[in-house]
Amino acid sequence: MRLKAWPVGLLLVLTLIGGRRSAAGDYSLIASPSEVTPPATITVTWNAPPDGVAANDWIALYEMGADNNYSYLTFVYTGGGAAGQVDFAAPNVVGVFEFRYLLRGGYQHAAVSNPVSVRCSTDVTPTGPKVYLLTGGYFPSDCAAIQALSDGGFDVTPGVAAPAWDGTQVYLDDFSVVVILHNANWPSALQQSGIDALVDFAATGGGVVTGEWTLWGAFSRSQTTLVSFAPVDEYCGFNYAGSTTYTLVTPDPIVADGLPASFGFPLGNLAGTESCFGARTEATVFYSSSNGGGRADADGLLGWGFGRGRVASFSTLITATELGDENYRRLFANAVAWAARSNCVAEPPTLANLSAFIACLSGPGVVMPPACAVRDLDCNGRIDLHDVRLFQHEFGRP
Repeated sequence: MRLKAWPVGLLLVLTLIGGRRSAAGDYSLIASPSEVTPPATITVTWNAPPDGVAANDWIALYEMGADNNYSYLTFVYTGGGAAGQVDFAAPNVVGVFEFRYLLRGGYQHAAVSNPVSVRCSTDVTPTGPKVYLLTGGYFPSDCAAIQALSDGGFDVTPGVAAPAWDGTQVYLDDFSVVVILHNANWPSALQQSGIDALVDFAATGGGVVTGEWTLWGAFSRSQTTLVSFAPVDEYCGFNYAGSTTYTLVTPDPIVADGLPASFGFPLGNLAGTESCFGARTEATVFYSSSNGGGRADADGLLGWGFGRGRVASFSTLITATELGDENYRRLFANAVAWAARSNCVAEPPTLANLSAFIACLSGPGVVMPPACAVRDLDCNGRIDLHDVRLFQHEFGRP
């Protein structure tokens, strides 16, 4: 990055065309351009009161919404200049960022810049369902996922990094599917408030698609809410294999569309390559994996209905390595298309229809009467304990 002193008068003019001031009103930051594609340079200009600057004042780059303390991505000291310009390399992460002017080597900021969006370049006009993508912390893989979905016709909105998602950044009802790329940022856990928002989204008809480290985090960190809505009830480890082969287990016209019965592909390695899963009895195993977590004939791609929505989970990471294979790339887009659909006709659970719901409860092997279809909350063809849990969830019960 380059640091240059600028005349104070010129910076005063620049503050009129961008940036956000602090309450003090004497500090400002302007970042330009406001949208970039790496590799690119972002130029930040600052203005500060001459009688208030210090040599250890500093300007730092943050993801929007990040806390001031220790969450910056990179920084530079101003050297005590009341005005100047500094060039930053665009972060190699898809997302929305901002620069903050911090005082005297501490974490109190005096000004925040305009937002800067780091985007992938795609030349596809979206026509299909809207997808919100929680990014994985590595630009090439995020862009590979965005491009694969865009090529499939989806309208993709790159969102915040998966660990930064707290459920408030967007209104999920505007989307059909959320894709979680918990890749390079896997050491940071998903937030409970974000998990709760995803569970509510799926329960009310949204689709969710996850990759490997999302469910590793759910089980290893005892995030029981996340475990409860995944199609997996067992996590049996992970491995470091360089490749695996997916083989069709349960044909589905959406998931298997355009794919061979079996195909191999390389695996990306981020402290491991693939997980070993155990599917819930209510879940569908669409593809098995020859090397899932070191176990032959492991579950590869699974899905199930959760409430009125659908959740699909891959045993692999979803990185540029896997997405570089044409068949895996298509399977990824197909899984998102599957998650975007729901044929559920269940009525929303209410206290008024509680007695009718209880009357439809049946044990294993009992054929569900046609009149009970509207009580089948997960649309799996029976009224069982999973439906009871969904009914409890609707009313905030554990």
